[in-house]
Amino acid sequence: MNFKRASEDRPLVTLLMIFLAAVTVWLAGGETTRAESATPLIAPQPLNVPQAVGGTFAVGVSNGNIVGGYYSTSGVSGFISNGTSFMPLNFPGSAMTTSSGISGDDIVGSYTDSASQTHGFHYDGTNWTSLDNPAGNYTVATGISGNNVVGYYIGDSQMHGFFYTSANSPQYTPLDDPTPGTQLTVAYGISGSDIVGYFMESDHFHGFSYRGGAYTTLDFPGSLSTTAYGISGNNIVGDYQDSTGIYHGFLYDGTNWSTLNVPFPGGTGTKAYGISGNTVVGEYFDSSHVNHGFVAQLNVVPEPSARSSLALLAIGGLIYGVAIRRRRL
Repeated sequence: MNFKRASEDRPLVTLLMIFLAAVTVWLAGGETTRAESATPLIAPQPLNVPQAVGGTFAVGVSNGNIVGGYYSTSGVSGFISNGTSFMPLNFPGSAMTTSSGISGDDIVGSYTDSASQTHGFHYDGTNWTSLDNPAGNYTVATGISGNNVVGYYIGDSQMHGFFYTSANSPQYTPLDDPTPGTQLTVAYGISGSDIVGYFMESDHFHGFSYRGGAYTTLDFPGSLSTTAYGISGNNIVGDYQDSTGIYHGFLYDGTNWSTLNVPFPGGTGTKAYGISGNTVVGEYFDSSHVNHGFVAQLNVVPEPSARSSLALLAIGGLIYGVAIRRRRL
């Protein structure tokens, strides 16, 4: 036995053990922080309708097109934008219009008529159609995916969410979160048949998802309130209120929660309303509490498997390099 060689290798073994331990801690720490991490938005761009006199808010996004609303001298008007140019969207003869959801060429939202009654609408790029839930006298459409629309209405002096499909025979289905003590429910976003929104219970707002006939409550960890607005695949966006009362956007992928804050100077709060793929839209508030729309891309963090693979490659490279060096010696 070559005791001298074994003695010389001992520092190498110790170094490798320390390195392996450090990598283990790094991986474990990475998983812990991802559970409630700050995922920055890449290259956020403000969206401000030139005619706006009191603020702009971006709500829905699909294929690079964004819809929302802005405050004008006459009230609230809807818009559609490609991120650079803006085109007003106003239901014919309406007093106010807000565009909320978009799927391909189809847009939904709400408008107020000359009698101050609120109706939902569907616009296919050519034709405008009113959406009125027969169970109530106040309807707001907020999200669309194919032939499916979600929103909320007031009936029996209470606010209820609804699911509407125009396929086959048009039908409205109420959506009420089953949590005991629920005071109201708002369905807001839809992707396929998956729906998100929020409900009030004990004077606190909680987000929810509705998948396969089952409701799941969504609460950002440590928040005072949580509201979910948009869904795309497994990703859900919305906002939460922290312990100081400040609003932050969030991303939830079904396992991990991440904060989404627009890093513009003077920003005092962020709300994420819509998501399509890795594109997120919403609004932020400046130091004067004026709201501005925004569009940004998600900075996707590598999955744990990818992090593990990178770590193993690094370890393998180090061991291989040291082995080659030893052979040469």
